[in-house]
Amino acid sequence: MSQRIAVIGGVASGPAAAAEAKRTDPEAEVVLFEQGPRISYGACEMPYYVADEIKAAETLVVLTPEEFERTRGVLVRVRHRVRAIHPQKRRLDMENLSSGELQEERFDKFILAVGARARVPDIEGVEAPNVFPLRRLEDAIGMKTYLEAHAVRHAVVLGGGYIGVETAEALRTRGLRVTILEPLGGVLPTYLDDDLRPVVLDAVKQHGVLVRQEKATRFELDREGRVSAVFTDQGEKIGCQLVVVAMGVVPNTDLATAAGVKTGATGALAVDDRMRTNLTNVWACGDCVEVERVVDGKKIYLPLSPVAFGPGHLSASSLPGRIGNSVIAGHRDTHFNFL
Repeated sequence: MSQRIAVIGGVASGPAAAAEAKRTDPEAEVVLFEQGPRISYGACEMPYYVADEIKAAETLVVLTPEEFERTRGVLVRVRHRVRAIHPQKRRLDMENLSSGELQEERFDKFILAVGARARVPDIEGVEAPNVFPLRRLEDAIGMKTYLEAHAVRHAVVLGGGYIGVETAEALRTRGLRVTILEPLGGVLPTYLDDDLRPVVLDAVKQHGVLVRQEKATRFELDREGRVSAVFTDQGEKIGCQLVVVAMGVVPNTDLATAAGVKTGATGALAVDDRMRTNLTNVWACGDCVEVERVVDGKKIYLPLSPVAFGPGHLSASSLPGRIGNSVIAGHRDTHFNFL
């Protein structure tokens, strides 16, 4: 009997793993689950879409579910949420988000590529219609749609990391005033050394972005429930019509830990150099796992695209056609030719 392989997560690592799993074992039935409506899209380009430099969201989609099925031989189920995996029983519980139907299916192997979610502040009003993370393509579509439908003059960006700076640039391109609140000071505070940080900060300021070393503590809401001002820990009140949450991400580990997968010191899923978890028939890759830093061997959490793509690229080892004896290419491999 051919084996069945479930790949959970459809943005970066998931499609890479699914495609390579099918190449490794052409006789296997590989099924890719994604709770959103799209798979295999360019998340790094989303700020350019928000800026309207990229006009259509579908431009960011590398392969549609139909194209992926036809060219990769993988069955794709979008708008399907995997609610639980039972590795010992070789079972998976899922929900069809379109119909609400619950279903259980048998799988021999499980590859978790469930990614991460945006870290959000514990502030009343964070669910307001003009507060946006920029994590998934649906977030970018929602933000751009809002910008096109409302008179937004000033945006406050919570966080000065990669996403915060790139989104600030996108909003400036649209002509908005932008304020970044970064409690650690400057921009990219955890990525740049002391010599480079002021150079980058000066460049950001020259492009008209105000950067404040402050933390958002409270939102003021208008009569329609939208954020109209952000209060900071320095007692400042900043009026705005849009808030971007760019405070980093948290690995999605709930599905895995409920099944018995262990996490590492970083809080992300612990895997070995073949991306195997502590469970014999469960692998994990992408933004939900910690990886080994090349220079010193330390386990770190680095949710960036090369780390998501590389480990998601499964390659066969000494027993072709069996994922149980296969390896996932190390995170030094950043070739994207699996798409």
